[in-house]
Amino acid sequence: MTMIDDNEDYVLSESDKQFFDGIAEQLNELAEFVYQEYRPTAQAIIHGKINDEHEIELFLDSMVGSCYDDKVLNLYKDVIRSILYKYPQVAHDHVYMYYEMFEPEKIGLGSEDEQEVE
Repeated sequence: MTMIDDNEDYVLSESDKQFFDGIAEQLNELAEFVYQEYRPTAQAIIHGKINDEHEIELFLDSMVGSCYDDKVLNLYKDVIRSILYKYPQVAHDHVYMYYEMFEPEKIGLGSEDEQEVE
C-alpha cells in the first residue's frame, strides 16, 4: 500500500496523458448516455407516472454510480426530492449511498487528507 504525498510532484509521460484523457472522454460519453437513457424514467417518477417503491429503488440503485457527472447528479437529486415524502426511507438510503460513494468525509467515513492507493 502506498500513501500519496501531496508534496511530491508527479510527472506523466505524454502517452500516460493521452491514456487518461481517453478514459476521461469515455467517462463523459458514458455519463451522457446514462443521462439520455435515464431521463425519461426519471421524469416519469418525478411526475408521478411511476409509483412503485421497488421499481423506484432499483432505478436509483442503477443510477447512483454515474452521479460523478453533474447532469446525472442533478437528475438523481430531482428524483429523490420527488419521492421524499412518499418514500422517505428510500430517499434517505439513496442520499446516504451517494455520500458513501462520492463524499464519504461528509458522513464521517473518511478524511479528505487520507488518500490511499494500493
